[in-house]
Amino acid sequence: MFRFPNPGSDIERLVNIFRDTFADYTKSFSLEYISYIMAQHKSASAVGSFGIKAFKKSQTKDKSRNSIYNQAKAYAETYRWLGWIYAESLSKMYVTPIGRLILDEEYDWFPIFKTCFLSWTTPNENIKSKSEYNGYPILNILNTAVKTDGKLSRDEMIVGPLNEKYEELGSSATYIDDIRKGKLNINEEITQFGISKNTLGNYTRIVIAGLRFTKLMKKSGHYFLLTNEGKRISNKMIDKVLTKDANDDEIIASFKWFLEYSQFNILKSAKNLNDQILGSPYQIFNPAKINGLLVNAGMLPKYLTNNSRDMLERHVKSFTYAKYRQEPLASFVMKSEVGNTHDVYDKDEFNEFLKSTKLSEILEIVGKYKKEEFYPFVGKLFRIIGFESDVSRNGQNAQRADIVLNYQGKRTIPVEVKSKTEVSKINIKSIEQAFENKIILMSRQYGHFKKDDASFVVGFAYPSSASKANQLVSAYYKVYGVKIVLISISTLVKMAKETLVNNRQWDINDFIKNMGEVRLNG
Repeated sequence: MFRFPNPGSDIERLVNIFRDTFADYTKSFSLEYISYIMAQHKSASAVGSFGIKAFKKSQTKDKSRNSIYNQAKAYAETYRWLGWIYAESLSKMYVTPIGRLILDEEYDWFPIFKTCFLSWTTPNENIKSKSEYNGYPILNILNTAVKTDGKLSRDEMIVGPLNEKYEELGSSATYIDDIRKGKLNINEEITQFGISKNTLGNYTRIVIAGLRFTKLMKKSGHYFLLTNEGKRISNKMIDKVLTKDANDDEIIASFKWFLEYSQFNILKSAKNLNDQILGSPYQIFNPAKINGLLVNAGMLPKYLTNNSRDMLERHVKSFTYAKYRQEPLASFVMKSEVGNTHDVYDKDEFNEFLKSTKLSEILEIVGKYKKEEFYPFVGKLFRIIGFESDVSRNGQNAQRADIVLNYQGKRTIPVEVKSKTEVSKINIKSIEQAFENKIILMSRQYGHFKKDDASFVVGFAYPSSASKANQLVSAYYKVYGVKIVLISISTLVKMAKETLVNNRQWDINDFIKNMGEVRLNG
C-alpha cells in the first residue's frame, strides 16, 4: 500500500504551519531546524508542553522517540510530496517556486493545494519511497470510484486504488466488486499487508482529509461519494500523465496544465502545448533541473527561482493571479461581484444581523470565511463606523491593498486583511505587507493620501507575540515615518455594533493618526 505521511487531517492548519515555518524562504532548512521553528510557533507539542519548553523536553538521543522531531518529519514529508519544498537531504531542504506561491498571501492557496494534492505521485526525485507504487494515487481513487458506483469506503481505498499501479485500474474496480459481492472478505485482504488496520487507517488520514477539503468526495455513512467536481475530473479525458521519463516539452506542457488547473493565467504561449499532461514537475523533478527550463519557456517568472527579499519588486512584477473560489454565501453577505461594499451587501439585512447576533456567534461564523467572504465583510464594518470602503475585486490587484478606505473624500487608507482561514492571528508578514501598501500608495500617489495617516491591518486576532509585532511597528515609524494600526475583527465588530445599537460616533481622525493595536475603552 502507498503509505502517506500522517501530519493530521486539518488542511488549513497544514498550510498555516507551512507559512509560519518557511516564511524566510531564502535559506535552506534542516529537519532539526524545522522542528525548532514549529515548536517556536507552538505548531507542535511534547510532554504536555508547547513552545521552546516543549522542544527542550522532547530532545532524546533516539530521534524516533523525539515527538516534535517526528511531528516535523511528518509535515516536511507532506510538503515534499506536495512539491512545496525539495530535499537534497534531511539537513538541506529548500522552498520550491510552488512553495513560494503558497507563502505569498497575494494568491489564493486553495486551488494551488488542490492541484498539488491531485498531482501527488511516485516515483519522484524528491522522496525515496519504500513503496513500489507507480502512479497518481488520488487520481486513481477518483477513477476507481467512477467504476464502483461512484463510491469507495476507506478500507476499499486501502486494498484497491492505493494498492494498485496506474495501469491496473480495471482490476482494482473488479477486485472491489468481488469484495462487495461477498467473494472476498475485506478484513482478510487487509491482514495480507502485515500492518494493523489502525496503522493503515492513519496512512489515509491526509488522503481522506484532502478529498473532502477539496470537495472531490463527500462522506455519506460508510462510504465516500464522488462529488460533481470529482466526477468531472475523473471523467475528463487526460492525454497522459507526467512521469520521471518525461522530455522537456512534456515537462513544459504539464506545468501549463498545473497553472491552468490552479486557476493561473499563462505568461505566454509555448510551442507544442496541445497535449493535456496532468502532473506537477515540482512533485517529480529536482527544481535545479526544471527552473531554467520553465523560465525560458515563459511559464515561470524568474523571481520565483531566486532568493530576492525585495517584496515590492516581487508584487509589482507578479506574473498572474489566482481566481478566488466562488461559493454560495449567506443571503446577507454576497449580492454581486462588484468592488464597492455598499453594492455587495443588503444594508438593512446586514445591519440587523450585526445588531441581533452575539459577538461570539459572529466570530464563530466569520472565523470560517474564506478571503472572498471575509474581505467584503470587513469592508462593510468600516462603512458602518464612518469610512467609504473599496474592496478589491476577486483577482484584481491593481490597487494592491485588499481594501482602500476613504474618509470625507480627503483621506485614503490602505487595509491589509487576513481571514482566519489564511492565518489565525495578525502575523509579522501582515505588518510587512501593510507597510508595503503604504509605500506603494505614496509612490503611485493613489487617492488623497497623507504620509502621517496610518496603514491598517485587520486580522482575526491580535499577534500572539505582541513584543515582536510592536517592535516592528515602532521600527517602521522610527525609520520610515510610517504608522501601522492593528485591528482584530472582534474590535471592528464591537465598533460597528456600538454605532448601530448606541449610535456611537468614533473619532476617525484619532483612529487614523494612531499606531499599534486598537483597544476600546468601556
